[in-house]
Amino acid sequence: MCDAYKQLTARGVSILFASGDSGVGDFNGECLADGVFEPTFPSGCPFITSVGSTDGVAPERAASFSSGGFSRHYPMPAYQQAHVQRYLQAHDGLYAGQFNPSGRAFPDVSLQGTKYAVVNGGEKILVQGTSASWCVFRPCH
Repeated sequence: MCDAYKQLTARGVSILFASGDSGVGDFNGECLADGVFEPTFPSGCPFITSVGSTDGVAPERAASFSSGGFSRHYPMPAYQQAHVQRYLQAHDGLYAGQFNPSGRAFPDVSLQGTKYAVVNGGEKILVQGTSASWCVFRPCH
């Protein structure tokens, strides 16, 4: 699929995906059997824009459910290297060996994804998730 996304972006199409609501692990929020975090797909693909979620205001922080991590298959692009190196240094080896520190990092952007008001069956409710953040970029119905 990542090759298909590459073809679309070569034609000028922008592709945005919600990063997922499973934190750093797979859909069960767990590590793989080999002890390495499994990044969500397609967020690790370098040809899409991965949208994560934040929570709160002053300070605004990553939402606890928002997926993020490092690709196990695609290398880190040059534009990410300086930022990611500072991030990794600040975390002083936390989770070393459980992720690919030279893989493409994601999400690319993050927006508020909690306390998102929707109308469901005529009732106003608050929801959360990276899909709520992703909806900022396109009308969701």
